[in-house]
Amino acid sequence: KYKSVNFLALDYSKELVELGKTYIIERNLKNLDFGQGDIFELNSFSKFDGCTSMQTLSWLTSYQSALESIFSSINP
Repeated sequence: KYKSVNFLALDYSKELVELGKTYIIERNLKNLDFGQGDIFELNSFSKFDGCTSMQTLSWLTSYQSALESIFSSINP
Protein backbone atom coordinates (compact mmCIF):
# COMPACT_ATOMS: atom_id res chain seq x y z
CA LYS A 1 0.00 0.00 0.00
CA TYR A 2 2.87 2.41 0.81
CA LYS A 3 5.30 1.76 -2.01
CA SER A 4 7.39 4.89 -1.41
CA VAL A 5 8.14 3.86 2.20
CA ASN A 6 10.80 1.33 3.17
CA PHE A 7 9.99 -1.05 6.02
CA LEU A 8 12.28 -3.13 8.21
CA ALA A 9 10.64 -5.86 10.28
CA LEU A 10 12.68 -7.17 13.20
CA ASP A 11 12.25 -10.32 15.20
CA TYR A 12 14.39 -12.02 17.82
CA SER A 13 13.79 -15.43 16.22
CA LYS A 14 16.06 -16.41 13.34
CA GLU A 15 13.42 -18.88 12.11
CA LEU A 16 10.72 -16.21 11.91
CA VAL A 17 13.09 -13.84 10.09
CA GLU A 18 13.78 -16.53 7.48
CA LEU A 19 10.04 -17.12 7.13
CA GLY A 20 9.56 -13.39 6.61
CA LYS A 21 12.25 -13.31 3.93
CA THR A 22 10.44 -16.12 2.12
CA TYR A 23 7.25 -14.02 2.31
CA ILE A 24 9.07 -11.11 0.64
CA ILE A 25 10.37 -13.28 -2.20
CA GLU A 26 7.02 -14.97 -2.82
CA ARG A 27 5.26 -11.62 -3.07
CA ASN A 28 8.06 -9.76 -4.87
CA LEU A 29 8.05 -6.97 -2.28
CA LYS A 30 10.70 -4.30 -2.90
CA ASN A 31 10.22 -2.05 0.12
CA LEU A 32 10.23 -4.60 2.96
CA ASP A 33 13.14 -6.33 4.63
CA PHE A 34 13.37 -8.60 7.65
CA GLY A 35 16.22 -8.65 10.13
CA GLN A 36 17.06 -10.42 13.33
CA GLY A 37 17.24 -8.01 16.22
CA ASP A 38 16.66 -7.29 19.85
CA ILE A 39 14.31 -4.50 20.91
CA PHE A 40 16.85 -3.52 23.58
CA GLU A 41 19.64 -3.15 20.97
CA LEU A 42 18.00 -1.10 18.22
CA ASN A 43 20.90 1.36 18.07
CA SER A 44 22.88 -1.22 16.08
CA PHE A 45 20.50 -0.45 13.19
CA SER A 46 19.99 2.81 11.30
CA LYS A 47 17.74 5.49 12.68
CA PHE A 48 14.05 4.94 12.07
CA ASP A 49 11.36 7.40 11.11
CA GLY A 50 8.73 5.42 12.98
CA CYS A 51 8.08 2.23 14.87
CA THR A 52 5.17 -0.16 15.24
CA SER A 53 5.20 -2.87 17.88
CA MET A 54 2.70 -5.68 17.62
CA GLN A 55 2.02 -7.77 20.70
CA THR A 56 5.53 -7.28 22.07
CA LEU A 57 5.66 -4.76 24.89
CA SER A 58 3.01 -6.49 26.98
CA TRP A 59 5.21 -9.61 27.18
CA LEU A 60 8.30 -7.80 28.46
CA THR A 61 9.13 -7.47 32.14
CA SER A 62 11.00 -4.22 31.40
CA TYR A 63 8.83 -2.51 28.81
CA GLN A 64 10.13 0.91 29.92
CA SER A 65 13.64 -0.01 28.71
CA ALA A 66 12.23 -1.24 25.42
CA LEU A 67 10.35 2.03 24.94
CA GLU A 68 13.51 4.02 25.68
CA SER A 69 15.37 1.97 23.07
CA ILE A 70 12.63 2.64 20.52
CA PHE A 71 12.45 6.36 21.27
CA SER A 72 16.24 6.79 21.06
CA SER A 73 16.23 5.06 17.64
CA ILE A 74 13.56 7.23 16.02
CA ASN A 75 14.60 10.27 14.03
CA PRO A 76 13.47 13.53 15.65
